[in-house]
Amino acid sequence: MFAAGGVALATPAVAAPADWTVAPGSISFPDRYLTDAPEPVVVTVTNNDTVTKTPLISISTDALGYVTSTNNCTTPIAPGDYCSLSYTTTTALFGSLTGSSTITVDGVANVRPLTAQVLGAFTVVPSGFAALDFPDTPVGSPSAPLAVTITNVADTTRDSTFITTSSVPSSWTKTSSCPSTLAAHARCELNFVFTPTAVGQRLETYTLKQLGGQSFAVNLGGTGVIFTVDQAALAFPDTIVGDTSAALPVTVTNVTGTVRDLGGPAMGVPSGFTSDFNGCTYQLAAGASCTMLFRFAPGSDLPYAGIGTITILGTTYQIPLSGLGVNWYTLQKPPPTTIDTYWFPKTALGVIRQVSATVTNVSTTPRTGQIATSWTFGSPAFKADNQCPTTLEPGSSCTIRFLFAPAVVGTTNATAKITISGNPHLVQLAGDAVAYSQPSATVITSTGNEGERAFVTFTNPVDDNGGAFLYSYDLDNDGIFEISNGTAASADLPAALSANSGDYPVRLRITNQGGVYTNYNATVHVANVAPTAWITGPNSGVAGTPLTFEIGANAGSAAAGVVKSGPRPGSPRLTEPRLGAAAMLASTGQDIPRSAGFGALGLILIGAAGLLIASRRRAASRSRRG
Repeated sequence: MFAAGGVALATPAVAAPADWTVAPGSISFPDRYLTDAPEPVVVTVTNNDTVTKTPLISISTDALGYVTSTNNCTTPIAPGDYCSLSYTTTTALFGSLTGSSTITVDGVANVRPLTAQVLGAFTVVPSGFAALDFPDTPVGSPSAPLAVTITNVADTTRDSTFITTSSVPSSWTKTSSCPSTLAAHARCELNFVFTPTAVGQRLETYTLKQLGGQSFAVNLGGTGVIFTVDQAALAFPDTIVGDTSAALPVTVTNVTGTVRDLGGPAMGVPSGFTSDFNGCTYQLAAGASCTMLFRFAPGSDLPYAGIGTITILGTTYQIPLSGLGVNWYTLQKPPPTTIDTYWFPKTALGVIRQVSATVTNVSTTPRTGQIATSWTFGSPAFKADNQCPTTLEPGSSCTIRFLFAPAVVGTTNATAKITISGNPHLVQLAGDAVAYSQPSATVITSTGNEGERAFVTFTNPVDDNGGAFLYSYDLDNDGIFEISNGTAASADLPAALSANSGDYPVRLRITNQGGVYTNYNATVHVANVAPTAWITGPNSGVAGTPLTFEIGANAGSAAAGVVKSGPRPGSPRLTEPRLGAAAMLASTGQDIPRSAGFGALGLILIGAAGLLIASRRRAASRSRRG
């Protein structure tokens, strides 16, 4: 069987008699271009006998008229000689052709498969499903040209005048750069320009056809517009439920060269959004723009999304809209310790523990009478304390305390409900009440010098229940625990206190797991440290000339220095108190030694209470001038 573009049905081949040979075993036509002359294929029949004779041959070809054959074996054939059969393809179709031919020699059939490949000499890009897709184009204005490329894929120059075309669809014009002949592998272009005459989309097909059947369909598409609408998605900021967001604009532009009437535009919005023509309803001058507005007005604290529409002159433009509705408040509930329940720590009978929920007004409007508490499942061990004012100002926060004050040992739970603007929020509470004894410990205070570390320490903490303890310290005795319920059993005095001598009272507290605590009072002693005095300066000088000395003391004391000078130690003349400053041997004229001999300079350090702490003297010799 033979079918164009199909598959040959296999027919069993029967060998020729031994005295005849049919060759070749298949009939394959050379690939050719449609407009090229076909090359024949020759099949030979050879006489293998020892006598001259004429073969009786018949040919049956299933070729649908695309293959012809000629029998040249009509005369006697000498031994070893042959005659020929000629096959020619006349198909005008493109593509692969397959079939078969049966050659019967002296009653024995010889089946030979037939194959042929017919090529097109030209390619066209784009064609088929690809399209020339023109951008939106103002009505009455020509677009930029888009090109279709025609290429001669053959190895020889081809006549391109055989390319015939259908008529160019309205709204398009065509120009061609194709010559009458196209060299091997050369290309040329057809350029199309879109000039819409009306608003809307146009889809047309332009056909290029080669003589012999090869054709190409070029799809043309474009939209005529008078107005353009910015269709970018509008994402609104989070908006308070019941409020309306600021407007987001959509720009409408007249892209034509004349004044255009908007023709009564329409706007559509999904739930949660509003629209506003914003005066964009009548006419727009050539090239002018106006804006239409969308706003977000959520009715619940949910995400919103949908499509807003603007319809102008029958064309609808879609604008994606989205936003998140949020409540006017935020509620920070006690963090759950297990799944969705807040468990109070183990609590001793008679101890009150608390945890808080915080409500914050995140809107710009005062909110009045919006916060209430109740119990959906109560327990005498739990109480609620709503500390929120009647009116919660913008940006303000308030707290709702939940108290756990067990009166009996055991586990108990409750469910509180905080209702804000009608929205219920459940708070799951639970706690274990235990019988704890009062804890005790030994308090040890340091005994050190000023400038050294001073501290207080708990040792040997005990209670009947065991477990970990918490420690609190009021280190400056101001009634406030600077360290509250920490895990460290020791704390240092502030450096500002331990730098100076004195007795410093501190308050301490030890708390067990049940919340039972014991207070302690202690005194940390910081000892005073005597300073060391020093004097530096010259050992000799000239009579009548002032001498300068440097005096000072270590930083271990807040003592003041007093300079004492005279002709001998113990002189009553004293200068004003100084520390770490230069001191002259004498500060007035009569103090300046005017004769040779020995003098003395002393340094006395006096503590804050006026106590003499230390002294140091230095001698100075004097010589006559000249």
